[in-house]
Amino acid sequence: YQRRVHGYSSNIASVYEEDNQDIKGWDLLTLMESLKGLPCEINNRALHCRDISREDFVQVLTNTLQTRGTGNRSIMTLTVDSIYSNILLKDSIVLCNLLGKCEFLKILELRNSSVNQRDHGARNLSNLLKQLTKLEVLELSGHLINDQDTKEMCTSLSYITTLNTLNLKNNKIGNDGIKTISRTLLKLRSLEVLILSGNSIGDDGVKELCTSLSRLFKLTDLNIRCNYIMDEGAVFLSKELINMSNLTSLDLGRNMIGDVGAEALSKSLTRQTNLNLLSLQDNSISSEGIAHLSNSLVHLTSLKSLSLGNNTVDGSIFNLSQSLNHLTSLRSLNLEKIRIDSEGFQEVTKAIEHMTDLQVLNLGSNRIGYSGARHLSSVLTNLVALVSLDLKDNELGDEGVPDIANSLVQLTTLLTLSFRGNIITPKGFDGLSESLVYLDSLQVLDLSHNQLLSIGCKYLSESIRNMTNLLSLSLEYNKITDEGIQYLSVSLIRLTTLKRLDLGHNFIEDEGTKHLSKALVQLLSLTSLHLENNRIGNEGAIHLIPALNKLTSLRHLHLTYFMGSNPKLLTLCQSWSI
Repeated sequence: YQRRVHGYSSNIASVYEEDNQDIKGWDLLTLMESLKGLPCEINNRALHCRDISREDFVQVLTNTLQTRGTGNRSIMTLTVDSIYSNILLKDSIVLCNLLGKCEFLKILELRNSSVNQRDHGARNLSNLLKQLTKLEVLELSGHLINDQDTKEMCTSLSYITTLNTLNLKNNKIGNDGIKTISRTLLKLRSLEVLILSGNSIGDDGVKELCTSLSRLFKLTDLNIRCNYIMDEGAVFLSKELINMSNLTSLDLGRNMIGDVGAEALSKSLTRQTNLNLLSLQDNSISSEGIAHLSNSLVHLTSLKSLSLGNNTVDGSIFNLSQSLNHLTSLRSLNLEKIRIDSEGFQEVTKAIEHMTDLQVLNLGSNRIGYSGARHLSSVLTNLVALVSLDLKDNELGDEGVPDIANSLVQLTTLLTLSFRGNIITPKGFDGLSESLVYLDSLQVLDLSHNQLLSIGCKYLSESIRNMTNLLSLSLEYNKITDEGIQYLSVSLIRLTTLKRLDLGHNFIEDEGTKHLSKALVQLLSLTSLHLENNRIGNEGAIHLIPALNKLTSLRHLHLTYFMGSNPKLLTLCQSWSI
């Protein structure tokens, strides 16, 4: 029995027998046989379907519901991510009828589809929600839901009084839709998490939303990121925040609140002493607004995550640094592109030095140069819990890299590392590669937009060969030649967990493609491959085609500006997103 179960597990994402206590041994095998080869995963009374077509989804759900021992009570979580298809585009009534049979469903996550008006998709979805009265979590993200669709769905949402999480991100909800949602929220007294990011609610929408926010006494997480909110909307929101004492997460990133909005928020933030996450990145805030925010940050001693990236700190760097000194519990800090000089960066590093619990640090696009690298290197050795470090576009050069490299040896827990766009030549890669050897737990490594050249590839190859957990490797724009790719291929062949490989915009020709192809046949987990803007011709294609045919997990192949005319390769490319 165990051998048979594990034999099937290779055809679906994974199966955990111990978590499926409602499913008897033979029933589990029957279910798994029916789902064999379909893009789904079953565990802990949950069904997860990713990148699935409408036809496959109908088959998966029908088979699951009809299998003895796996009836309605066994499915309490259903996740469907149809980014490459559209499960609600056609015959949504069929799908909704099937979903309606899962009457004990508590978590429903439908992502990246769309509601078709001609098929009455919103109405059918509304009828479905009326049946799922025990729902606690509902996600309808990326469905292109507009204001009219919102009215249809909200008629049913108001009946789901058990709902504690509502996620409507990345839709087309505007002011009229928010009016409807706001009225519905008054009936969802159990709501704890509200996510409306990636819509178009604007200042008027925020005003409507504020009429209900303060009455959601259990609300802890509010995300209205990327919604065209300006200073007027921020002022309305700040008045409501005073009454929202349970809030632990506030994401206003990628709006345009400016200095006026920042000043208004700063006055109400002083009372948000339970706040764990605050994101105000990319909000057109200048040094004046940062100064106001800095005054309120000193009160947020419980803060675990702070994002102020892509604003202009400039003259207020001293104020900000003084505030950061109080935030010693931070685990994530984003100060990307805050436009500070080397002297200001020195002040920031003094504050970071005391954040010993820091796990994620983004200091990208600040052009800190050699001087900044020297200050940062002395701090990094204290950040032993760091799992992600982003230093992209900082003009470190060969002079600045050695200081950072010496500190990396201590950061053995690192999972993500970016040195993108730092003018590093083989001389710098020589020292950096010696440190990378110690980071064998890395999952994401970005060294793109530098100058590896052939000899740099030799150094790098020696350092990545034992990174057996690596999922993503980015080396585009590095002037890699055939000789360089030959060096790299020796180590690439060992990186069997790799899912994304980017070698675009280099100087790889037919001979290099031959060596690369030998490595590719071993990278069976690869889902994304970038080879665009190289010099691969017909001879290289002869070696590349058999390798690509073996990459059954590949979904994205980027091969623009292919210099040959091999019809087999051109036909093969049509199978992937180009």
